[in-house]
Amino acid sequence: MKKLLFIFLILVLSSQAYADTGTVTSTYYIYDTEATYAAVHASASGSNDSSSGPQIGQTSAFRIYRGYLNVTIPALASCTSAYLYLYGDADHSTTDFEIMLYQGSWSETVSSAEWEEWDGWVPNGPHTGSSFVDIGKWSTSDFAVGWNIIELNAAGRAAVLAAQGDTLRIALISKEEVDYSQPAGDEYVSFEGMGATAPYLMINDYPTSGTYSSYSILGADGFATGTNATYVTQRDAAASATTALTNIIFGQNEAAGPVYHSYRSFLSFPIPAMGAASSVTLNLKGAGADYSSDNFNVKIYTSTYGGSLDTGDYDAFDGWQNGIAFDGTVLNDTWNSSSFNSNTWETITLNAAGRAAVLAAQGGTLYISILSEEDVNRSAPTGHEYLSFLSTSGSPVNTPYLEITYTQAAAPASSTSLSGIKAEGISF
Repeated sequence: MKKLLFIFLILVLSSQAYADTGTVTSTYYIYDTEATYAAVHASASGSNDSSSGPQIGQTSAFRIYRGYLNVTIPALASCTSAYLYLYGDADHSTTDFEIMLYQGSWSETVSSAEWEEWDGWVPNGPHTGSSFVDIGKWSTSDFAVGWNIIELNAAGRAAVLAAQGDTLRIALISKEEVDYSQPAGDEYVSFEGMGATAPYLMINDYPTSGTYSSYSILGADGFATGTNATYVTQRDAAASATTALTNIIFGQNEAAGPVYHSYRSFLSFPIPAMGAASSVTLNLKGAGADYSSDNFNVKIYTSTYGGSLDTGDYDAFDGWQNGIAFDGTVLNDTWNSSSFNSNTWETITLNAAGRAAVLAAQGGTLYISILSEEDVNRSAPTGHEYLSFLSTSGSPVNTPYLEITYTQAAAPASSTSLSGIKAEGISF
């Protein structure tokens, strides 16, 4: 669904796009089990194969899993970055490990006999070959039951470009297996196969400079609500009462009782590699009425919520501290709720610190939190002091996004996460 919504955004919103999707047409895994580790590592064929989602890794019972993907690559002018999206199913690893990607040479339908049909396979010793992923870039310590994003390096991008108009075969191999390292326990993970959460390759071909929009990651944005009859109790809490992905809401409220609420929003944006960012704006589509009877300033901070919002993320932003004003680095120029207009796009400009945060997150994901300055200053509301905007849970054309004016110093050598990037040509 995420991939379909992203493609919809590209087709509907932009007449000139610089992002393409490599469509995974089939997923497989093969495993083999032998009496010793040396035997399974040297085996030229697997004992079982499956067209389910890829599984990758090793077990102490001398079993090795390898994943296989067939990816259709569209015609490309170039490939400045490429990211493999894998939707996590389960993490069975007692010890974390890295996943390497290699070019495969198997037939369209993978079978156990093609267990070793990938670049660099060596039967008795460490595997060789040119990995599409740099060492240290992604490991199972980053695994999520959700979208896992692995960026391809220069060798991977070259392979994508060389396979345009054809099929790129990608083998997913544990680095521990590559290094001929026998596991002491279970070290394997599984990902979803074909269906709504099928793997896909996001390929980017953006110019050396220009303006593009990075869309909030689907299903990863929303708000957390603190609730208590005592204002400071809910405001200072490390966990919220509830979370919701239905809207982007920030501010505070005093309801009858009294009951106090603090609303804090969390969003995540994939940031590709770039040389510089001369301007960045956050764009939010208003949802309904203006709920602020008392106007307030808005503060944006970096967050550590990690893209999966839960009640424990209520305090997951730069500068949170208990009992006194928050003191994080503010990422935006002044924006006041008096500027809000119902059902229209609002633009909040990021300041120098905000642009620096975008650059610091390049090749990964920028996580932010949005708060009322009254919440920051520990100032209790005397009525309604909050605003509501649309999140990714609604229509794709209303998805929050960052608009970044950038200079691309060179084709990126390595990074980690991208989704929903489109260059220029958006009109609302």
